[in-house]
Amino acid sequence: MIARSCGEPGYLLGGRITLLAGIVGQARLESNSLGADSDLAREPRLLVNLIADLGLARGRFVAASPQSVREGRGGIAGVVLVDAPRGFPKYDLADVPVSVNGRRVARTDANGQFFIGALEPGVYRVELEPDNLPIELVPRLRSLNAEVGGAAVTRVDFVVRPEYGIAGRVVAGSGDPVRGVRVELLDGSRIVVARSVTDRFGLYRMDGLPVGSYLLRVEPFTRSGVGAEGPSRIVRITDDFLFGQDLSLPADDGG
Repeated sequence: MIARSCGEPGYLLGGRITLLAGIVGQARLESNSLGADSDLAREPRLLVNLIADLGLARGRFVAASPQSVREGRGGIAGVVLVDAPRGFPKYDLADVPVSVNGRRVARTDANGQFFIGALEPGVYRVELEPDNLPIELVPRLRSLNAEVGGAAVTRVDFVVRPEYGIAGRVVAGSGDPVRGVRVELLDGSRIVVARSVTDRFGLYRMDGLPVGSYLLRVEPFTRSGVGAEGPSRIVRITDDFLFGQDLSLPADDGG
């Protein structure tokens, strides 16, 4: 903006930028003090401000707006948290819809944060919708209840984790596919976390598996009245679906 004061021309430049969620930087450059007589006052000056619009929710500061939690109204703030091993690639969590009582009212930023304001005191059903979530990220709970008070911010966080799958074939010693074989996946505590049964092509598939190491095996079977272990292998799911995890039965068990 260009202005004049006491016959002297001057200028005023300014702008603002969002640095982080709830943190805004503002700068203004002035040509002089508009009418001051000293030469020092006529020197251009730069004014920098840092503005924080934050609310405190369960001991954590979250992005908020003063206008949205005034006059007896409250707000809901939260973040989408990714439960993944350390060093796992960072996800872009922008633009994931969040609904309140079945109505979409907010979307997350790139860090998964969201804020919903101007809510009357009461209990609300907050839901994270899977639209725009990376396909492998699955919420532990898609819907949570939140109690909102007047002039306060309630925190509601959603935890998601990457889940993949595994697939392969079970074949006889001759190489022919075997139908109806039960395949199991066991975690590090030797607890069965998934099962599948082969189809007529000997194919099996298991989905919804978090990152980790597993024991893949054919379910133990009985041979001549004695329990026997089926073929097995150790598999590790890292950051993708595992294909081609085949198991071969002993030659005399392929019938």
